[in-house]
Amino acid sequence: MKTATYHFKGIVILFIACLILSACKKDKNIKASIVGTWINSIAYAKAQQYKQTYVFNADSTVNITQAVVDSASGNVLGYMYSGSGKFRLNADEITFYNLASYRDTVTNSTYLPLNKLALIKTDTLENYNIIMADDMNSFHFIYYCLLTNAGCPIKQIIFTRQ
Repeated sequence: MKTATYHFKGIVILFIACLILSACKKDKNIKASIVGTWINSIAYAKAQQYKQTYVFNADSTVNITQAVVDSASGNVLGYMYSGSGKFRLNADEITFYNLASYRDTVTNSTYLPLNKLALIKTDTLENYNIIMADDMNSFHFIYYCLLTNAGCPIKQIIFTRQ
């Protein structure tokens, strides 16, 4: 009887170890699955599109741009935002850290050449919830209101892999 009990305990321990290892493997797959270029484009103004791009690299660095694009030609007319830093992806939460952000601080133009954007923040920390599609070809960023009872809706933006 003692042998059966030890055998059963051994099976349970082996099962738990497999669960732990498979969970770790899944987390690594989630991080690996986000590496690449992701784009969200929406109509912006007459004959223009707003194009937000995230480039996630295997070394956990990220580059972010928000550009205005000519709808007909696809040419970038200029940039509204640029950022670079690092990211951590844990299950359904992505954290950007050591993030340097650039915007137009002088002319208040709609868009500028990338090299004309000015540094506005350094070492920023931002957290977002993220929902990865089953096919790993799109994800949703989920933005929450910063103020409680602010009356603003939860916003989801869908990005697709390029």
